[in-house]
Amino acid sequence: MKRKWMGTKPTRCDICNERFTDNDKHFFDFAMRQGKWALGCQECFDEHGVGLGAGQGQKYDLSTLEKVEPIEQEPVGPVKSLAELKTLAENDSRYADMVKLASKNIGGPSENLEEAYDWLATNAYEVSEEAVIDEVNDCIGLYYPTIDEEG
Repeated sequence: MKRKWMGTKPTRCDICNERFTDNDKHFFDFAMRQGKWALGCQECFDEHGVGLGAGQGQKYDLSTLEKVEPIEQEPVGPVKSLAELKTLAENDSRYADMVKLASKNIGGPSENLEEAYDWLATNAYEVSEEAVIDEVNDCIGLYYPTIDEEG
């Protein structure tokens, strides 16, 4: 795996089109949830990226172009209830991203965590909590290394 960015030094984010400044310490080469790839800033990576790692994205130092190794995170596990999901999403951005993605996948809002969670909870009353949790767990399985329920 490459340790240094081999292309030309990026000057602006592909998504927001803002120029990188001296305040920007990193740039990202990443897959977006929509399936395309981009070179982008931290804010756009946080909003549109699927994560760091092989097949997901890489983080580079903007001044040296050296790859910044991600901090290993504990694998995520499946959620069992909407209450558990809300607590996890408030404390772990990976779960928050999955709330927004699951909401989007079944026709709800996806930009704001609280609106997405409220929509999922409302949808659970109309369909079933189990169906909503299954959608969230499907999203988790697509984007993050997972642990089994005993793990």
